Amino acid sequence: MEGSIGWRTLLRLVLAIMGQWPRRFAWRSVVALEILRREPILAGAPFGEAGAYEKLIGVIRFAVDPARPAHRAIADLDRAPRNARGLVESWADFYLLRPVSGGSRRLLLDVPNRGRKMALALFNSVVRSNDPTAREDFGTGFLMRHGWTVAWVGWQPDVPRVDSMMALTVPRVAGVSGRVRCEFHPNAPAASLPLADRYHIPHPVARPDDPAAELTVREHGGAHAVAVDRSAWRFARAVGGAVVNLDRWVSEGTAPPPSAVPRIDQGTAVAAETLRATFESALPPKVGAPYVTCVPGFHVDGNDAAGVRPWELRVPLATCTGWNPRHPDQGAPGELMSMMGSTLPFPRPAAERARSGDPRLSIGERYRGRQDYLDRVGQAAEAMVGERHLLAEDVAAALERAGRLWDFIHGIDSVVPGA
Repeated sequence: MEGSIGWRTLLRLVLAIMGQWPRRFAWRSVVALEILRREPILAGAPFGEAGAYEKLIGVIRFAVDPARPAHRAIADLDRAPRNARGLVESWADFYLLRPVSGGSRRLLLDVPNRGRKMALALFNSVVRSNDPTAREDFGTGFLMRHGWTVAWVGWQPDVPRVDSMMALTVPRVAGVSGRVRCEFHPNAPAASLPLADRYHIPHPVARPDDPAAELTVREHGGAHAVAVDRSAWRFARAVGGAVVNLDRWVSEGTAPPPSAVPRIDQGTAVAAETLRATFESALPPKVGAPYVTCVPGFHVDGNDAAGVRPWELRVPLATCTGWNPRHPDQGAPGELMSMMGSTLPFPRPAAERARSGDPRLSIGERYRGRQDYLDRVGQAAEAMVGERHLLAEDVAAALERAGRLWDFIHGIDSVVPGA
């Protein structure tokens, strides 16, 4: 250890970070902590009364006993290599932002999302950074001004350690293989896709020519899966052949290999319904009681009526949804985009509403003008403060954002939904 922070203090902090682990074995699991980088934040500039902050980056090392009941749920742990004490070792990245003088003695553990740090973006209203360093990386400074210690610990073994993303390194178990299922949702044509979740480290292929490997395609999420002929695709460990084919096509006019895309005229592209009988006989569905799916009720303007309603819904300029259909150019039109909502502005004057047939009240029918709208936003924000859904210090930011939202919507050429 180095500097003024003691080993015991830091170890207690680490154990607090790992506090979801049962106390009876947590201290035996964490065997070492290595600080690889330690530096003041913003050259020691204070964050209000909380004072200066520092950054600590390092590694937490673990060693666990496969025989302990709490560890038996970890897949293949009993097959993993062990050290001289019979323990299985692993290590994880850790990252810590802490007030030098102690702060509020509150710890926020932000579980990394695919190796990325999200807490400052969510609470400090700033563009996400995996290594916050400059003043703009700390945004409003909310967490720092309130004296929070913010910590991250890597937990996913398939996250690449690039762009300061955080991961967990676990032992490789020789001789263990099995079927891996991977789902792709490309938004544009692609010649190859990694056998991984998004940008994660791809799974290695045991046998590239394995005849049991399968690739299926669906027109949309509810459609039947259609098998792609095994000769029409392959596992690729290199793309050299494609580069050579492209080069010869462009420079010599040599046509590339024939397309292996399923074709209607060759009978390799068929309607999904034609496969129903085959799949229903091989995998007969189990019919049970209907499963009722419930969704939030909404107001006449189309916005959700329940939940914690922010000022954007209390004093609306648009219908805001939690879903957004895919564009036809992306394929599978009508399917929903992943993790993307929609903003459908109200008609501005009443004449625009009448012209478009929009059933929602126009902005001009709702508010007397920009200042009336801002006054109502201020009242809604104050009400949220009273309900403890918003901090008093955030009211000014809400008004500033509301003004920009008003100007943005009134600057759109057409606000007719679907136009």
